[in-house]
Amino acid sequence: MTQSRFAITSPTRELVNTPLTLTIRGLQKLEDGDWALENEETGELLALQSETGWFGSRAILRFILPRIGKGQTLTFRLTQAPAFPCRVSTEPLENHRLRLSLDGQEVTCYHYADSYARPFLWPLIGPDGVRLTRDWPMEEREGDQQDHIHHRSMWSAHGDLNGTDNWTEMEGHGSSRHYAFEEQTSGPVFGRFSAKHEWLTTEGQAYMRAYIDVTLYAIDGDARVLDYTICFRPLSGPVRFGDTKEGGIIAVRVASSMCGQNGGLIENAYGGLTERECWGRPAPWVDYSGTAGSALYGITLMEHPENPQYPTRWHVRDYGLFAANPFALHDYLGSDQVDGSAVLEPGIVWKYAYRVVLHRGRAADAAIRDRFLAFAEGLEIKPIE
Repeated sequence: MTQSRFAITSPTRELVNTPLTLTIRGLQKLEDGDWALENEETGELLALQSETGWFGSRAILRFILPRIGKGQTLTFRLTQAPAFPCRVSTEPLENHRLRLSLDGQEVTCYHYADSYARPFLWPLIGPDGVRLTRDWPMEEREGDQQDHIHHRSMWSAHGDLNGTDNWTEMEGHGSSRHYAFEEQTSGPVFGRFSAKHEWLTTEGQAYMRAYIDVTLYAIDGDARVLDYTICFRPLSGPVRFGDTKEGGIIAVRVASSMCGQNGGLIENAYGGLTERECWGRPAPWVDYSGTAGSALYGITLMEHPENPQYPTRWHVRDYGLFAANPFALHDYLGSDQVDGSAVLEPGIVWKYAYRVVLHRGRAADAAIRDRFLAFAEGLEIKPIE
C-alpha cells in the first residue's frame, strides 16, 4: 500500500460530525477485513466504508470526522480494526417502500408505487425522532394543512417539461416512474440507495431518465445529514425545462407547525430572512426552521457549487413549500423581458447534488454556514510520506 498516514487540516473553521472522503491512489480496494483511521494522538478509531463500483487504481473511502478545531491539523494512520457495527441500514418494505434507518431508527422512507404521480421521501425525521415534513396527504395528522396534494414531503418535479406538467397532480399531469434500483447499501458510515426513474408525458411516453442517489450518514448529536443527488438524461430529443415557478429539482414541504405562517423562519446564506427576502433569490443554501413537537428544529437544503445554474434561486413560501428552482426568472423578477428556461440536449447529463441537514434549533445553532463550506469545499487530506 503506497499511502498509510494522512493529515487533515481545517484552516478556517471548527467542524463537528463531518462526512469526508479519503482517496487512496495506487490500489483498487483494501485487503479483506475492517479498516479504520487511527488518530495518532488519541488512538481513536474512525470507521471506513468503501464506495462500491470501479474507480480504476483508486480506493474511495468514506468516514465521519467527529471534531476538528479551527486551524487544527490531525494525523491518522490506516489500520486494520475490529468489525464495526452497521449503523445505517437500507431495508426493503412491502408496498413499494425502502426505509433508511440510523441505529435502528427510521430517518426517511422512499415511496415508489405506481399509484403515486412520482416517487418521494416521507417522512423526514430529525434528531429526537421528531418529524420535520408534513404528513398529509400520505397520512392524516391533526394540525396539518391540507393544500397542494402534490407536495409530498421531499421529491423532485418540474411544471413545464416540453409542455408537460410534471409538478401537480391535476388532470392531464405527467408523471415519474421508478424504473429500477441500482444500489442498496448498508454500513457503519453510510447507507444509500440509487434508483432510476422515467419521466413520462400525459400519454405515458418516456422522454427523460433521472438517476437519484440518497445517502444517509452515521452522524450523532443534533443533526441528521443526507446527500441527495439527481441526474437528468434525455431519452431521445431535447428536453426544455420551461420558465415556471412550479417546480423543484429538490423540493420539501415542511411540517405545518414549522411554516412561516405559524412563526417559522426562512433564512438564506446571504442573511435574507422570511419569504420576502428569500423567495426567488439566489443562495447556496436556505434554512427553514420552526416549532416541531415541543422544540425548535430546522431543515437546510444546500447545493453543491458544481451544480448547473449555481447558486440556484429558491421557491420558498411562508405556507411551507421549500424548493430549489433555477428556471423561474419570469416569475421571480416579474418581467416579460427575461426567460429562465434551459434546454437539456441529447447526449448531455445534468447533475444536481444537494445536502439535506435536519437539525435542532435555528441555522446558526446548527453551524449551517460551516457545514455548507465543508460540503462545498471539503477538507484538505494529505498523505504523509
